[in-house]
Amino acid sequence: INHWSQRKGLPHVSIRCGIHSGWVSVGNLGFHSRLKFGVIGENANVPAKLEELNKTYGTPNLISEATYNRLPGEDFIVRPIDYVDIWHDEG
Repeated sequence: INHWSQRKGLPHVSIRCGIHSGWVSVGNLGFHSRLKFGVIGENANVPAKLEELNKTYGTPNLISEATYNRLPGEDFIVRPIDYVDIWHDEG
């Protein structure tokens, strides 16, 4: 995308991504007069927390151990970053 945007004179695009694997509930929530599509469950917020941790570690992408354990064979090159407790907020 950056090659395309550079040719068009557009600014560089930079994103961070957090990837986690786990069970969640997905679907329309609420009443028929006020429906909202949503994702709920203890695993639903983990990708957002991983995405935020990219700022701390200066990385573009972070995956959870649960996702790492589901990767097939040696198709991906990964390295450990840190052990972080994302289940308990401080404060």
